[in-house]
Amino acid sequence: MNIRTIISGLIISLTIVSCNWDKFLFPSGPKFNIELFEQSLLDSMTGQVPGFAYTINQNQIMYSMGVRGFADEANRIPFTPVMRMHIASVSKTITAAAVLKILARKPGANIDSKISRYLPSGWVRGPNVDLLTFRHLLTHKSGFIQSGGNDEYGALRSMIEGGINKAALGNHYEYKNANYSLFRVILPILAGKKDKSQIDAFGAAVFYSWVIHEEIFKPMGIPDAFVFQLPDSPMKYYNCVSDVTGGGGDYRMRSGAYGWHLSAFDLAAFMAHLRYNNDILAPVTRKQMDDGLLGWENEHGSANGEHGTYLYHSGGWHAGDDPAPGLRTCIMKYADTKVEVSLLMNCVDHPNPNIASPRKLLRIIFDNSWE
Repeated sequence: MNIRTIISGLIISLTIVSCNWDKFLFPSGPKFNIELFEQSLLDSMTGQVPGFAYTINQNQIMYSMGVRGFADEANRIPFTPVMRMHIASVSKTITAAAVLKILARKPGANIDSKISRYLPSGWVRGPNVDLLTFRHLLTHKSGFIQSGGNDEYGALRSMIEGGINKAALGNHYEYKNANYSLFRVILPILAGKKDKSQIDAFGAAVFYSWVIHEEIFKPMGIPDAFVFQLPDSPMKYYNCVSDVTGGGGDYRMRSGAYGWHLSAFDLAAFMAHLRYNNDILAPVTRKQMDDGLLGWENEHGSANGEHGTYLYHSGGWHAGDDPAPGLRTCIMKYADTKVEVSLLMNCVDHPNPNIASPRKLLRIIFDNSWE
């Protein structure tokens, strides 16, 4: 082989390597612009609601957190990223994470285990209740004939006695707070903190909160959180199309599906721990949660976007009969980028459908933040 052939071969090889490195270092196609994402969120929300707070995580760290407006407009008390408010149904994702964590370490138990062995001894199990699994509750495919009423202990007991429509069990999706409120009763028994022969309404409420603290908040470094608004909290809730204003509530006897009071900063920590480390869920359980939409709301209202499926849970609450004050909340994580966002606003019934539905807003601005 002459020197000219050798040199030609080296040039060709270097050209191929160079092209491959160009593809690696300068990938083609649009790129996510997180600065544009944050600015779009601010542009969409600023001046539209009395107050809101948000956090944005990227690549396992908090990229940004911010607020606009007031927790209490009348007294000009600003909203802050660490100010807690009722997160409503975002509580379901927290409850689901605790259920999955405990099931993962309990010998012989999994999400397809029957829940009947963890119901209070005195409860009469109606038709087909013995077929009900954790998966059915977590995915809102329980088929309960009764609604669960106001989610208090007695209403949940009546719901169990009323039984299940076997044809709907596992087949029919029906979003129902009672599916998750029932975990307020089940979790203390599942975790071994309360005997099923002794649990009552008060015990369920107390030990549900205790289990969530031990399994979720303590590993996150959150020393205390409550399912009621503290008396000294300045947070007020509003109706975006009326002058109605109200304070917070006490959900201790109805918690599970809703009730937790957390800040945008707290939710950023929850989302990061849920996705990036094993303090709450091991990787296999995390994948099970996401793949099975366990604790995620996607079947209730899809957040499929231009860049995949965005896992989310939203929350909405009216503090009384309409027109009533209330709130909207949402957490969302985007599969194709290591980005998570939380958004809290202290009003409800906004006339703009995208602001009225934070899930829609967060999907739209994410899809529009690629360049």
